[in-house]
Amino acid sequence: MGNALSNQSAEHGSNGQTVMRRIAAVAGLLIATPSAFADVNQANMFQDLGYIKATCIYNHFNKVDKKTARMMLKTVYENHKSNQEQVTLMFQQSLDTYPDCLTLFPEEVKPRMQTKATKIPCQFNDGKWIKVESIDNAKTFTLTWDDGPKMTYRWVGSNADRWNITDTLGGKWNYYDYRTKGGFTLTHLDNGNKIKCLGTTR
Repeated sequence: MGNALSNQSAEHGSNGQTVMRRIAAVAGLLIATPSAFADVNQANMFQDLGYIKATCIYNHFNKVDKKTARMMLKTVYENHKSNQEQVTLMFQQSLDTYPDCLTLFPEEVKPRMQTKATKIPCQFNDGKWIKVESIDNAKTFTLTWDDGPKMTYRWVGSNADRWNITDTLGGKWNYYDYRTKGGFTLTHLDNGNKIKCLGTTR
């Protein structure tokens, strides 16, 4: 794993090196010393588990370069892909604590992740605030309102695109992420309807 981190840091310059050093430092606090294990494979597994957790922590606070983080987690996956049960559990442990880290996970492992439903306050067209169950499955997310309505939305673009979300009825939406303030707004591009949600981890 050390060589992979060095290569990625070199590719992304000084900023990438700083991020990787910080992740490595935090990872060192999260894992047992490799020499404590007689089995080399077990030692490597615990070391890479620390890297996953550290990456998710920095991502949670918007302190990591997304491209660099994805490359590093892809390397972790490649190191352990021969044992699919083990590598799934490694990523799942961090996802349970930091669900917003799912977007950084390798595509090969995303379908096996079990996401947790969270309740967030949302409003429709500036109406009353209602509790909504939000379930994130990487390429889609589902909003189930306490007063009945339920809809699944699929990503068709990036945050920078005007049309980046499509619902199951074919409706076109713009997803705007408030990032550090938390929450998001969905705006229907044809009829102007708006859904505003607060405190989400998306």
